[in-house]
Order: sequence, then structure tokens, then C-alpha cells
Amino acid sequence: MDHEPASPEPKKRKASSKTSKSKSKSRSDKMPPIASPLSTHNRNDPGKPAEAGVIRRVYVENFMCHRKLTVDLCRNVNFIYGQNGSGKSAILAAIQICLGAGARRTHRATNLKELVRKEAGSNCNGAKVRVTVLNRGDDGYQHDVYGDSITIERSISLRGGYNGYKLLDENGVEKSRNKKDLDAMLDQLNIQVENPVAVLDQEEAKKFLCGKPEDKYNFFTKATELERMDRAYANLSDNLEDMSEAASRIRETLAPKEQTVKALKHEYDQFKELDKLEAKVGQLRVTAVWAKRNEMQEKADGAQETLEKLEQKVEKGKESLEKAKAEADVTHDKEELLRANIEKLTKEAEEARSTKQEREGELKDVEGPSRKIHKELAHIKEEHRAE
Repeated sequence: MDHEPASPEPKKRKASSKTSKSKSKSRSDKMPPIASPLSTHNRNDPGKPAEAGVIRRVYVENFMCHRKLTVDLCRNVNFIYGQNGSGKSAILAAIQICLGAGARRTHRATNLKELVRKEAGSNCNGAKVRVTVLNRGDDGYQHDVYGDSITIERSISLRGGYNGYKLLDENGVEKSRNKKDLDAMLDQLNIQVENPVAVLDQEEAKKFLCGKPEDKYNFFTKATELERMDRAYANLSDNLEDMSEAASRIRETLAPKEQTVKALKHEYDQFKELDKLEAKVGQLRVTAVWAKRNEMQEKADGAQETLEKLEQKVEKGKESLEKAKAEADVTHDKEELLRANIEKLTKEAEEARSTKQEREGELKDVEGPSRKIHKELAHIKEEHRAE
């Protein structure tokens, strides 16, 4: 009897579950399908093996417990087995180190030199790791440069030798030593060595299985790349703050420079007005010289006209004299009169000629300064064009 009031509750829960199912069904019918962000990504056809980004070979030399080891891998799933301490994890660490991960990420050492084989002795110069990946298909990285495969080589030097990366083409020819090229290749081939989901070593597996909630949350942020995006966002925020401060400092330094620019612009405008006035003065000088020249030209033309008239009179006098001489009955008085007239006309002609020469001299004196002013004006115009 005590349990009878509780009997209707399961029915209510069933009813509520039915209603929730119907609501969710109606909502799912109304909601449009969400397209996957990977739908536009190049993917292999069903049954077709991968062509780019697949590790085909790993080579290590004096690395951890291996003196020299070459491991050839297939395109699909590979299993590496062996006894404890045989170097299985060393192969995974070699892949991590060669593809850009730090020594701490392998959980085997704190720096790269600790990964060099201890048994190699004092004659060992360092370690070398090579990883060869496929580079075919549409997702390949610079196929025209590297070919069907890319080999990444990482050298770990103990005595000051080269300690870095090399990118080799399919023929083993070195193409780059730039870490940015390696990062670009990994991004193109979507290889994430820092992601614990992509590379799950023993320590990361322990944290995932037996770790604290904080460790699992850190695993989640690394796997989903939220940690990397958070660091990138923080770096962007810092860069924005730095750029904002730099912009404020630049604005403060620009204020006096703007005043200087305004003052210089005002002086420049004044110089332009002065140039206009100088050009106008030059034109007025030229106009004055030409006016003086025209005046002297008019005087010279008048003197020339007077000279021509006097010459005509002289010619007429000469004709009259010849005519008088031809006449036999011309008296001595008329001859003297005609000679006096001829002398008078000759004298007037000489005076007119000397006046003409004076006017021509004055005209030359006036044209000389005019030519000089023309040359000065042309020189001023050339200077203005050059400025």
C-alpha cells in the first residue's frame, strides 16, 4: 500500500519521453542538414589507399637504443612488436622529433642531446633521423619540386655541427633547410605531431586513462587544438595591444610634424606666388622692351621714308640738270640755280642718310637688351619646369 502512490510516475515519465521524442523528431524534420567542413576536402575514393602524408620509411642512426635501423611501413595499419627495451617507443619518438616536435614531447628526454645513443662512445658526433612520406595526388606538397615522396632529415649534433632540418626530394637531393617549409608541408599534409590523438604515447595514454580530470581536460584541449588556438588568440591580442600602443606613439610624434608640414606648405605656396610675380615682371619687362623697340622702329621707318623722298628729289634734280645741259639756250644764271638746288638736295640726302644710320644704331641698341631679356625669361621658365 505504501508504494501505490508512486505507480503513476513511470507512466508520466514514459509519456514525457514520448513527447520529448516527438518534439525532437519535429525539430529534426525542420532543421536543415549541417554540411561537414570536410565535405570539400580532397578525400580518397573508397577502397583506394592514401597517396599523400603516409609514412613509408623511418631511418635512425645513433638514436636512443638504435645504432642503425630502417623500418619500412605499408600504407595501411602497421604493428610494431618486441620485448621491453627493444626500441619500439624509440621509433615513435624518432617520428615525433623528425616532424618538428620537441624533446619534452616524447617524454623520453628534456633536450635533444639526451636522445643520442649513449653506447656510441666518445667518437660519436651525434644522431640522425629520417622520415619518408608519400607526396602524391591532389593533396601533395609542391609535387613539382619534391616529386612522389619527401624525406625529412633531422640532425642532432653533439660537437657544434649542423643541428636542424633538411627536406629532400624523391631522389635524395636537398631542397630546403627552412623550418617554415617543414611547417608548411605538415600543414598541407595535415600531420599533427603535437596532437595526442594523432600521436598517443604511453605517458599521454596514462593521463587519458588514469589521470585527473584536469589532465583529461588538457588532453581534450590538445586533441581539439583549442590549446593551440588559445595561444594563437593570446598572441594576436598581445600583438594588437602592441600595435595600438605603437599607433598612439606614432600619433603623438605626428602632431609636431603635421605643424611643420603645414608651415612648409605655407612657405611653398608663398614661393609659388613669388614665382608667379617674377614671371609677370619678366613679361612686363619684355613688353616694355618691345614697346621701346616698336617706337624706335617707327622712327627708323619715318627716317627711311624721308630718305627715300630726298633721294627721289635728288634723282629729279639730276634729271633736270641733265635736261638743262642738253638745252643749248640755258643761261648761266639758270645753271647756277640748278647747281645750287642739286647741292642743297644732295646735302639733305646726306643728312637723311646720317639720320637713318643713327636710327638704325638706336634700333640695334634697343634690340640687344630685348634679346638678353628673352634669354633670361627662357632660363627662368626652364628652372621652373625643373623644380
